Amino acid sequence: MNKELKQTLALILDNQRLIMSYLIPTTLPSEDLEAAIEQTQLLVIELNKEKEPASNKMTATSSENTIFNCWNDKKKWHTHAKIQPHLKAIRSQLNAGHSEMDICGAILNYIEIVEDERYFYSHKSSLKDFMSRHLLNFLDTADPTNNYRRSNGNKPTQQTIISNEAKEREFDKFNAVFEKRL
Repeated sequence: MNKELKQTLALILDNQRLIMSYLIPTTLPSEDLEAAIEQTQLLVIELNKEKEPASNKMTATSSENTIFNCWNDKKKWHTHAKIQPHLKAIRSQLNAGHSEMDICGAILNYIEIVEDERYFYSHKSSLKDFMSRHLLNFLDTADPTNNYRRSNGNKPTQQTIISNEAKEREFDKFNAVFEKRL
C-alpha cells in the first residue's frame, strides 16, 4: 500500500466518523463496514510498527558532553543531572563559533569569579542561563578577571598567583582530553 495512504489512514483513525465518511462508502452493509474498519485498524497497527524512533530527541556529541561535564565537575551549586535541557544552549554557542576550549575556559573563569570574594560578581546561574546570557562576559577575550575585580585597590596577591596556577592546571587537563581525541 502506498506510504501516503498509510499516513492518511493513521491520521484519521482517531476519529471513527472521519474514517467512515472519507474512506468507507456509507452504502455498505453493516458487516462490510465493520470489516473495513477492522482492516483500517490493522493497517494503522502495521504503520506504527514501521515507524522509526522519534528523531526529535537530541543526543549529545562528545564536545557537548565535555562542556556539560566541565560545568558539573567544577561547581558546587547548580549542577545538572541531565544534559537534554541544556543541549540547545550549548549547540547555539558551538554553532556561533566558540570552541569547546573557549567555553570550558569561560566556565572556569565564571566559577573562579563567583566563588572568590575579590570579585563583585556573585550571580549563580544554571548552565542554560550561563550559555545564553553570560558566556561572552566570561570568555578570556573579555578579560573577566579584571572586569569583575572589586575596585578597592587589590593588587595580585600570592593567593591570586596560586589561583592562576590552578586554572592553568585545569586547562592542561582539558588539553589532554582534546589531544586524546586526535
